[in-house]
Amino acid sequence: MKDRKLVNINLLHICPYYERCPQSCFCYLHEDNTVLVNCTSANLRTFPVILPPKTSVVHMTNNSISDFQIPQTAEWQNITYLNLDNNNLNPWTNWIIPFGLEKLSLRYNKLEFIPESLLRHVTAATIFKLDIRNNSFTCNCSFRSFKYWFTDNIKKIAKSKDVLCSRIINNNNTKVLSVLQDVPVDAFCPQEDESKMKVAIIATTLSFICLVIISSTVLYYRHKKLILAFLYSRYPSIFRFTVSSIDEDKEYDAFISYSNHDRDCVFSLISELEDKYPFFKLCIHERDWLPGYPILCQIENSVKNSKKTILIMSEEFLKSFWFETELQMAYLQSLEDRIERIIIIIKGNLPPIDTLPLDIQTLLKTKTYLIWGERWFWEKLRYALPHYLPTNMSDSSRKMVKSVDGMINTFVLSKTEQ
Repeated sequence: MKDRKLVNINLLHICPYYERCPQSCFCYLHEDNTVLVNCTSANLRTFPVILPPKTSVVHMTNNSISDFQIPQTAEWQNITYLNLDNNNLNPWTNWIIPFGLEKLSLRYNKLEFIPESLLRHVTAATIFKLDIRNNSFTCNCSFRSFKYWFTDNIKKIAKSKDVLCSRIINNNNTKVLSVLQDVPVDAFCPQEDESKMKVAIIATTLSFICLVIISSTVLYYRHKKLILAFLYSRYPSIFRFTVSSIDEDKEYDAFISYSNHDRDCVFSLISELEDKYPFFKLCIHERDWLPGYPILCQIENSVKNSKKTILIMSEEFLKSFWFETELQMAYLQSLEDRIERIIIIIKGNLPPIDTLPLDIQTLLKTKTYLIWGERWFWEKLRYALPHYLPTNMSDSSRKMVKSVDGMINTFVLSKTEQ
């Protein structure tokens, strides 16, 4: 210590301590009776097992230690400061951190990352200082999680503004050293973030498409008939069907069963369905039945000779004498042909359903029906009626044939009455 000023002399270096001092190391006594162990440049590959009692500080700078395997002795567990600068520490091994450690220096160890066990220890410690300057950190994708840890524990990092990492700043693979504290998180993995963004956009788009498909499917099954009726009213050509062998000889598209109190409803049906495209042919008793024949035979003939039976179900219809006969005829015809032939139109208010005959109750509970005057009534009704079209007949031709049929029927009725 020749020529050194007294104020610059470290008292730790002038009070040697020899009890249990490791070989190749120097031990000094603190004023507080704790011991400093200096093993700097001692060519050590492992930690010394023996330490003096009450050791608090251990310097192991400039050695060849690779495994951070602290001996499990009381002296090692009670140290508060450990300096391991300029060693060859391996971050892939399991690091055993002394229980009482409060300060750790790891400078110049060429560390590419910090082991998880040390990160957990620092996070859990109330008081800690970690010096990790001058290592081989790279700000890439795998290092992004450490960036989050570094930011959360910035107060426990010694001289945090001097902790650097290398990173690529452009597409030419140019590497620069940047202050880890100042590097934004999105700069750690720009290509992966871009890929993740593309994946997220694709996933969101697919999710939206799936949601639309599911919603459309649910909407379709909830309002299937209404949707089909709307499409049929706008694009009837896509609903062309051939006539079944059962229906090809039937004269009428529908037989209307109704009460005389509902004649206004029937005339509206005739005006809307017979006089407008696609020109349905309807059967009603007061126009199409031949006088002199038994009513029961007329009902049976009308039902069998019609592809559908429209029941205008009103309170007056339920009180009429023939409604049950017409209903039973239509129902039996449906069962016989195994084809849905009944179309129910509710007109006005009906009595409570539990007061109606059992067959009416069953019909209303098991079959969908139209309500007179409801929205989309005519579209739904047209869709419920036969909606095939002859491909070899124009609209004008079919209307002309209908007019001729009407003239013949009128002529036959007049002759019969004579």
